[in-house]
Amino acid sequence: MSPSPPQRTIAPESFRSLFVDEERERISTIFSSVIERWAETTNTNYFAAPQSYDPYERFLGNTHEGLELLPDLSRPNMSSLYFLSQLEGEHVVLDYACGVSGFLHCAQRFAPTFGFDRWVQVPREACSEFLDATGTPSDRLVDLDEIPSLAPTILNVAGYWIEDLDLYALPSVQYVLSDTLYNSGSVEGEGVHYYLNDWNGTPDHCGFRLQDRYPALDVFVRSS
Repeated sequence: MSPSPPQRTIAPESFRSLFVDEERERISTIFSSVIERWAETTNTNYFAAPQSYDPYERFLGNTHEGLELLPDLSRPNMSSLYFLSQLEGEHVVLDYACGVSGFLHCAQRFAPTFGFDRWVQVPREACSEFLDATGTPSDRLVDLDEIPSLAPTILNVAGYWIEDLDLYALPSVQYVLSDTLYNSGSVEGEGVHYYLNDWNGTPDHCGFRLQDRYPALDVFVRSS
C-alpha cells in the first residue's frame, strides 16, 4: 500500500490574496440574505453557517488554523479554491451537490465551473436567486444528463458524497476534490459511513488514487 501523502497547509496570506475584501463581504451578505429568505425549505443546520458545521471540527480538528473562515463556504470548499488557484492548465469543474453555490461562484475565476444538485436540502430557487444576485450565469446549473457533454476535468464534492458513481468513469475527469469526512470516508463510523454504513463509492474504489491532503479535503487523481 502506498504511504499516505503528508497533510498540506494553506498559508493565510496566500489565501487572503485570492479575494478582494469588499467583494467577499458583498457575496457573504447575499448568501446570508438568501438563506434567511429560504430558511423554511433549507437545511439551515448546515447552510446557515457551512464553515462552522460541527462535525468537521469534532472529527478532523481545527483544520484551517490561522485562516479566517468564510461565512458562505465550507472548509473543504475553501481548500478546493486554494487548490484550483495553484493548478496549472485548462480545466472544467463540476461542483457535485452544489447547494446554494457559493463555491460555484468563487471558482469561476479559476476555471469554468458548473453545479449539480438534487435539491433535497436547499431549493433550486434559492440557488438561482444567489447566482442572479452575484452575477453568475444561471446556465452554470446543470442536470445530471448534461454533465458528460461538459467534459469536466475536476469533480468537487463538499458536505456530501458522490452518489452517481458513473461520473467517476467519465474519461475527461482527472481530479476528484473530495471532502475528507463525507466523500473520502476517511473517518470510520462518521461522515458518509454514519449515513450509509457500508459504502464503497469512495474515489479510491472508483479508479482514483490519493495524491494530496489539504485541510478537510483529499485530492485524488486518476490511476494510471
